[in-house]
Order: sequence, then structure tokens, then C-alpha cells
Amino acid sequence: MLLMKAVILGGSGFIGSRIVDDFESKGIDCISFSSSQCNLEDLSAARAVLIHHLTDAILVIAVGIPRLKADNTETLCRNIQMISHLAEILEEFPPVGILFLSTIEVYGTPEGVLTEDSPIHPDTQYGVAKYTCELILQRLQRRISVPLDILRLPGVYGRGDKGRGMIGAVIGAIEQKQTFTLYGDGTDLRDFLFVGDIPRIIEQLYLTATESRCGIFNIASGYSQPIGEILHKIMLRYGKCPLKRESPYRPPVHLEFDNRRLLNRLPDLVMTPLEQGIEDYAATVE
Repeated sequence: MLLMKAVILGGSGFIGSRIVDDFESKGIDCISFSSSQCNLEDLSAARAVLIHHLTDAILVIAVGIPRLKADNTETLCRNIQMISHLAEILEEFPPVGILFLSTIEVYGTPEGVLTEDSPIHPDTQYGVAKYTCELILQRLQRRISVPLDILRLPGVYGRGDKGRGMIGAVIGAIEQKQTFTLYGDGTDLRDFLFVGDIPRIIEQLYLTATESRCGIFNIASGYSQPIGEILHKIMLRYGKCPLKRESPYRPPVHLEFDNRRLLNRLPDLVMTPLEQGIEDYAATVE
């Protein structure tokens, strides 16, 4: 089973555009829609756009209003509405497989090592919306019996992130000779995901999918590092910037993952190490 055709919703975004570039470089027929080209908040307009492309393609859903734009009831409702409309379309015109980019924010502020079976306690509107969207798509999958994989992503970094994540923000501060604000003492543990890993994980998940299966995966390396150590590695590569330390109004929050479910599905998967991943920014910094 080869991946021949893919439809990417959110294909102009940071993650979506990297998926498109990777797939096209491999000769995969890739049809990409931005939110303006396929407005999922308008059911009839989205249906008219999608009905001609879905039936022989996998569908990658990388669309949504990110938390950094707004995290309120309005964006929660809009994110849910988009996936609700999409589910209506997919029930009528099912693709050969669905991959949905979700978030680890569905877990809220966790304690201990996270697995896919960890309690769901989102503490952001974005996390609530994403988990609701997961449930909508799982219900759809039971009705149309096509493979569905849900990818819960941690912080994603790489060229083109516009400084929205910690790693990109640090590198941007170095480039602009600005001050970076560090909240806490640098002991919080993080497991960041290199954006270039996402396309090949999507491809491999599709190639190993089976009929009527729904998989939920935390997409993480399983190796969490202190934020202070991550900062050191970035500055070792790109130089230093002034640090402003702020004391947070909370104890350290550690994000650690048990990724055995992902590795059981993809036993040959090797995630990009941080030292290699941050090289992706070199063209914009140097």
C-alpha cells in the first residue's frame, strides 16, 4: 500500500506547509487548502471544495485556530464547528484514511509520565476544543469504517514557526539581539517535536493502518530535557542573548511521555535529536 494522494487542510500553516513540501518531494499527489480556500466554518462552501478530492485520498487535518491567537469561548466554538462540518462532509464522501493533528493540551497540567490513557483534564479552551474534535472524529470513524489516527503533538519547532514556540522565540531573540524571558528556574522538563518529523510519521502511520482502526498517539521522543539545558544547546549553536528570569506563580511543570504505543506501531521510527533539529533555523539566522 503506497501513499499516492493526500488532501491537507491547513496546508499554508507552519506544520501543514511542511507536510505539503515533504509529500510533494516524494512525488505524492498533494492537494492543499488554506482556511481561506476551504472555509470549514461555511458547510456548503467547504463541501463544494472538497467533494471532488476526498474519495481516493488520505485526509490530513492540520486546521484550527491556535491558542496563541485567542483562547476563549468564541475560538472554542469555532474550532469545534469546523470539525463538525468536516465530519458531515466526510460521512458523505469518506477518504481512504484520516489523520488529525491534536495536542497534548488535552491532558491539562499533568503529573507523572503521560501515556495515551492518561486522564483528560484540559485547562485551556483550545485543549477542550481539540478533545471534543477527537470525539467527533472517533464517532465518524465508527460510522464510515476508515482508519483514523489522532496525533497529540507537544511543542513543535522548526524553520517558519515565527517564534511562536520556545525554541523559535529564543533563536529569534538571539537573531534580533533581544532579551528572552525565562519563566522559572529552567528545571521544567520538555519534549519538543521537530516539525520535519511530522510528515514521515503521518506517512508511516497511514502505511501501517488497518481498516476500522482508530489510533491515538502522543508524538514524542520519550526524552524530556530541562528547559535550561535546551537553552544552553541553542545558545551553544547560535550565540547568546540576554535572559530575564521571572518567577512563575506555580511549581515546575514537567512534560514527560511514554511513547511505547507509537514505537509499537512504528518500530523503526527515529526522532530528530534537538541538536540536529535546531540546525533547521540556520538559513534564517546565519
